[in-house]
Amino acid sequence: MNNNYNSSIGKEVFSLLFENAINCKYLLEDNRNILVKELQKINNKEDKKIISNIYLKNLKTYFIENDFILLNNKFQSIEYLLNNLKILCERFERYLNVLNILQNCLKLENNELIEEFTIFTQTKLFFNLNIDVNDLNYNLSNLLQNYFNETFQTFIIMIEENQEQENILIFKNFCKQLQFLNGNFLNSIFTSNLIEFIFKKIKEKIIEIASNDFEQEILAFIQQWKEQFIYPFIEIYNNELFKTLKTQIDYFIYETMTRIRIEQIFDIIISYPSSHQSILDLKECLNQCGLHNELIETLNKNIKNRLLIASVETKTIIMAFMNIVKTLLIIDPTSILLDKISFQLKDYLREKRNDTIKSIIQEMIDEKNNTPLYNELLSSDPQSNYDSDSENNLENWNPTPIHPSSANSKMERVDIIKTFIEMFRGNKDLFVNEYRIILADKLLFKREHSLYDTSDESKMVELLKIRFGERCMQNCEIMLKDIVDSKFLNNNIHNRLKNNNIKLPSFPNITLDDNFIIQQQETIPNCFMISKNYWPPYLFQKEGQSTNNLMEDDSNINTIQLHPFVEQLMLEYANQYNAIKAPRKLLWEKHLGSLDFDIEIGGEEVSFTNIHPISASILFYFSDKPKWNINELCEIIKIDEKQVLKRINIWLKRKIIIMEENNECSLVDKLTEIENQNEDEEMEDTSGQNQEEEMRVYQDLIVGMLTSTSMPLDKIHNFLALFALDPLPPFDKTIPELGNFLNILIKEEILVCEDGEYKVRE
Repeated sequence: MNNNYNSSIGKEVFSLLFENAINCKYLLEDNRNILVKELQKINNKEDKKIISNIYLKNLKTYFIENDFILLNNKFQSIEYLLNNLKILCERFERYLNVLNILQNCLKLENNELIEEFTIFTQTKLFFNLNIDVNDLNYNLSNLLQNYFNETFQTFIIMIEENQEQENILIFKNFCKQLQFLNGNFLNSIFTSNLIEFIFKKIKEKIIEIASNDFEQEILAFIQQWKEQFIYPFIEIYNNELFKTLKTQIDYFIYETMTRIRIEQIFDIIISYPSSHQSILDLKECLNQCGLHNELIETLNKNIKNRLLIASVETKTIIMAFMNIVKTLLIIDPTSILLDKISFQLKDYLREKRNDTIKSIIQEMIDEKNNTPLYNELLSSDPQSNYDSDSENNLENWNPTPIHPSSANSKMERVDIIKTFIEMFRGNKDLFVNEYRIILADKLLFKREHSLYDTSDESKMVELLKIRFGERCMQNCEIMLKDIVDSKFLNNNIHNRLKNNNIKLPSFPNITLDDNFIIQQQETIPNCFMISKNYWPPYLFQKEGQSTNNLMEDDSNINTIQLHPFVEQLMLEYANQYNAIKAPRKLLWEKHLGSLDFDIEIGGEEVSFTNIHPISASILFYFSDKPKWNINELCEIIKIDEKQVLKRINIWLKRKIIIMEENNECSLVDKLTEIENQNEDEEMEDTSGQNQEEEMRVYQDLIVGMLTSTSMPLDKIHNFLALFALDPLPPFDKTIPELGNFLNILIKEEILVCEDGEYKVRE
């Protein structure tokens, strides 16, 4: 002690206080040993500072010599850390109690002594470790992550069962000890690991429940789970940390949900409308965190790689396009997202799929399967969408938005059919003409029991009139009227033939030594009288004939000569028509229609229905003589060899007729097992084989193209379609048909396909 000390208190009191300060052991064991009365007598600030420094210095020295615990950075278990922190806190608390009494006695402000001692212990603890903080963090990280995980699982059980758990009590004490020590570097390590654990746990939970579930309300569940478990867990650790993290956690949930749903967006769209809730969740998340550009980029990539490829049917692409329109307008009613995504789909369907309009119409009129596009036809209101210049629209006009927004924009009902029409520059006639072709097939190729029934077709035409307008549908209405008129005319002709006892020609039942018998199932034919100018031109087109020259000569089709039995039936029917509708006359389209009949060969009988007139005539000619040459059949029927081979194929496949060398054909003596099958079914069975045979003529050219380079499917198709291929026939196949043939060449190990590009196998 300085003997020259000069103070307002006497030397004896000062000596007494000094001696008391160095007896730290007794002070810590029982803080009542502090000389409270003597300390309270000190009023001078300088004296207070001197005395407080003496006490603080001695307490620091005693702490280092007796109570300091050196933490080992090579932690073997979390228990080691918890036990040492507990001991350190218990010892540290005794010093704080002494310093607190000292501060009260000296009436010091701002907890100066406690703060200084705390900083001292933190510094001493940190520097005596003599290691890098990064190393300490590395060694602690796994232990802390496992500890937080185990504790959090116990915490969940505690919340769910509403029962206190021992582990949670330990964790609470641990958190209090950390806050009590206020060890900055330890708090930093522990807090950073806790934050890492919290965000990791949230992400795991979102992935767990959102991986394959597109139907449930995932976002609301996560928010509830967060409020129930995450927030209370953080509050146990540090309430101030909770206040800091709350906003970050909310944003992290929105961002994580958004990124997961963006990765799943293609599957979500394809699953719509069952995935409607996922779309709503994504909409809300995008409102909070943006990421619209990531959505556009990911969806465009998926569309290109998974949808706009040759192996996907046009119908599937159309259905996917409908879902894309609906879902994106839910997410962004301003349609900015839709515009940035739909353009490649529209271009692809319009430019690279020749059957787009046909597929759209087929889906639109498919009442039987209740397709989405049929429902659009039933429920949409085209007038409200097309009337864009109405006064009401002008009054409610708003400027076109620049950025996607799903929060402040009202979604209007989307007109999918209008979107498809606009895809083809608003040309409704393209769609109506395609429907005329389908309507013609439905009207002319019905089964016998519903031959003249047009109720379903009339209903559909009325629906389409609402969509496309009466002017566009005028030809379709005339087609329906032709069928209705045909029913009355046909009934009148049948009645005249029966009432007047007019005898129609009958087919000779027994020929060729009683071995071959043909019996027609109905003597009087049923016919359609149609107005040629209003029906699709393809009906009246011969194979190889251009539709441009179709109307120039009506006699070109009538040159076909069917079997005399069929010709006589047609002649008698025409005579009755002329008698009723004079001076009008019938012009027969002999390549259209069908016949039903039974045949018996060698005592075995089989029935055939819906057989093409030329195919039937070929078989009938074998009742005249047993053997025919293909050239003879061409000459007598007056068609080319290609058509004869096509129409005789039905009998060759059934082994009723056998083709020998030099194109000689003969009738068999005995039938093998034959199913009662019609010719249309037979043609469907062989269509795939015929397509492959037709594509084979281009095989050498394709292989030559791909010998030195690789090409994607659309580029190969464009090359074949655009350039003259003499002496090969013009290439008129669709992209899917070309893709199917290239897949056949891959199976035959002629080509390989890598990253969507085809090349010759090395």
